[in-house]
Amino acid sequence: MRLRMIWVAMVALLAGATAGRAQSGALPPAALASYTFEGNADDVTGVSPSMTLSNAPFLDGALFLNGIDGSSDSAGYLALAPVPRLSYDSFTIRLEFKPVVPADAIVNLVSGGPAYQWLGLSVEFGILSLRLQLTEFNWLFQFPGAPLATNGWNQLILSLDASTGRIVLFLNGTQLREVQLSPGFQFNVAGTASAESDKVFNLINYGNGTTFHGWIDNFKVYGRALSEAEIQRLLLPRLSLVTAGRQVMAFWPADLTGYRLQSNPGPWPPTQWLPLPAIPQIDNSLSFLLLDPTNPLQFYRLTRP
Repeated sequence: MRLRMIWVAMVALLAGATAGRAQSGALPPAALASYTFEGNADDVTGVSPSMTLSNAPFLDGALFLNGIDGSSDSAGYLALAPVPRLSYDSFTIRLEFKPVVPADAIVNLVSGGPAYQWLGLSVEFGILSLRLQLTEFNWLFQFPGAPLATNGWNQLILSLDASTGRIVLFLNGTQLREVQLSPGFQFNVAGTASAESDKVFNLINYGNGTTFHGWIDNFKVYGRALSEAEIQRLLLPRLSLVTAGRQVMAFWPADLTGYRLQSNPGPWPPTQWLPLPAIPQIDNSLSFLLLDPTNPLQFYRLTRP
């Protein structure tokens, strides 16, 4: 299956006035870490340290991982994101990934901690899987209906609230079945000597040696569980349009990198999308472009090639 991450908006220019149909431009909550991989592995929020990388180059505005475990093979990669302010009780993560095909039978997406592997998100025999290592039980949850793109970009969001026992996942804009555990559950790392040092997200699972082969981008960690309404604002780049006279301001979150703005004069559905060569400017955590629509009815979309 090939899916592309796209958000479409339309603006109609009426005689002597303008009217726009746009989505909310509300900014997401503050983050503990945000890695956009624009030539470096710095946390652009400045809250957490830079990622620890080895043999992991930056290609096309993303992080490329070669699928070899660098902890056991010098030709392999290392990629760890320390988040010292993380609370095991409540957090949200967002990750974009594009695998190289064919993939291994088990593909690690992100693993919690180098020592305890307290959380694991993976693709196992083509099925999105969530593993939890808790103080009382180990759990495996699988999502056979998850719309994974096998040769394109995917966006995965996980929101965890241990106090309510609730875990919510979204993949490519689709909410998956909710995971409900006993309220107040704890990861196996809680109360151990590694509780602080294991506040790390690892792109290798050291427990089973599984890795990722492909591109990683726009990895973000929030310091609490987000509501469904907040998650909706994070699923895909939300393209917003604001009209001013006969011009249109298009904007979207600046920390979602790698996307391109395209246009089509109509009618709907469009048969051809044309790229806009202009480079967006960034201000107040938003990427934006000032546009001059050429037709009374104009469609715009953000897409990730």
